[in-house]
Amino acid sequence: MTDGREEYERFLYESPVETIECCYRDAGGRLLAVGICDVCSRSLSSVYFYFDPDEKRRGLGTYGALYEIELARRTGIPWYYLGYWVQGCGAMEYKSRFRPYELLGTDGVWRPERTKDEG
Repeated sequence: MTDGREEYERFLYESPVETIECCYRDAGGRLLAVGICDVCSRSLSSVYFYFDPDEKRRGLGTYGALYEIELARRTGIPWYYLGYWVQGCGAMEYKSRFRPYELLGTDGVWRPERTKDEG
């Protein structure tokens, strides 16, 4: 039987590209959140983000995404992928507030998301 931790680490860290961790701490050094990203020459992809549930009021997912966008900009990476978004999932709702964005269709084509005002 596969150990749960080993399987979890393999899921997050075994990748054909470089994988990095972005650790977010409070002023006292206490770990609040961790973002795991895959880094390519042309894209930074948010693979997974987890945080202390007692700190959810801080908006750590939004903070992490903003940090990762700035990291991509500083390192000359032109594209940032915010990761999977499941419409209606409260824990992922912050992702829909980043505009503009594109959605991957079931046909494998990326399309700009249209706002309600655009029809």
